[in-house]
Amino acid sequence: MASHELIYYVAQSVDGYIADVNEKVDWLDGFGDENEDFGYHSFYDNIDSLVMGSSTYKFVEQYGEWPYPGKPSWVLTGKNREAMDPLIRISNQSPVDVLREIRDSGFKRTWLVGGGKLASSFLEIGAITEFIITIIPVLLGDGFPVIADLDKRHNLTITKKTVFDSGVVQLHLTDCVVKRF
Repeated sequence: MASHELIYYVAQSVDGYIADVNEKVDWLDGFGDENEDFGYHSFYDNIDSLVMGSSTYKFVEQYGEWPYPGKPSWVLTGKNREAMDPLIRISNQSPVDVLREIRDSGFKRTWLVGGGKLASSFLEIGAITEFIITIIPVLLGDGFPVIADLDKRHNLTITKKTVFDSGVVQLHLTDCVVKRF
């Protein structure tokens, strides 16, 4: 079986939200500058595919232009959606089946793009090989959690931590129980 990595790369507030109650992420504005991307470009250059859920895809659609050109992407949804880009596959398959399809297509590193519900689905089946969580020093009080509907406790191991001058903290973590698909 070929090795495949699924990386959940996400920014969150200190209290664990990836979007506010109005599905906005404008609270991310003002952190960092044009010289500091918190490792995003390096990360993006080293992934070869993406997977996201329906809500994240809907959020991206509002910008009108696909922000991930050249990266084959899977959108997991039970809704009838139109692909914004020829490399997007709209799928109603299970997370396991999509991961197998991605792996069997020869991809090695997949970015799980946002979506606490989808992240929870992948976490529950032991598929997330790495978490890269960038913690923004903001308290939102409520919103969309980084992991939603978690059924059980998961012990994570911090493999790397970086504190940026802006106060942003980035953690690289692994799950103690990862299954390869």
